[in-house]
Amino acid sequence: MNQTTTQNTTKNADAQAVSNAKKNMMTTVSPTKQKFYDFYLAEHQNMACRRLHFAGSSFGLLGLAKSVKTASPKPLLKGIAAGYACAWVGHFFFEKNKPA
Repeated sequence: MNQTTTQNTTKNADAQAVSNAKKNMMTTVSPTKQKFYDFYLAEHQNMACRRLHFAGSSFGLLGLAKSVKTASPKPLLKGIAAGYACAWVGHFFFEKNKPA
């Protein structure tokens, strides 16, 4: 057996291993996770609500960053409050449902 044949065999084995790993990753979604994801998507159909969630998460992260920079908990608390306010406005006024 020459070196080229050995390299091709190794490449084929590697490609098969990657293919099997991808198949296994795709089939590991549990029914519980799928139910949660379906519920989550049903509760966040309105684009304005999703944008408010994004803004709220951004406020929370900015508050966390400023809190770490200044070594003060106040910006973090303000960021969390602003984040929840955005989420609640999105749910109550745009989605017309209760936040979970």
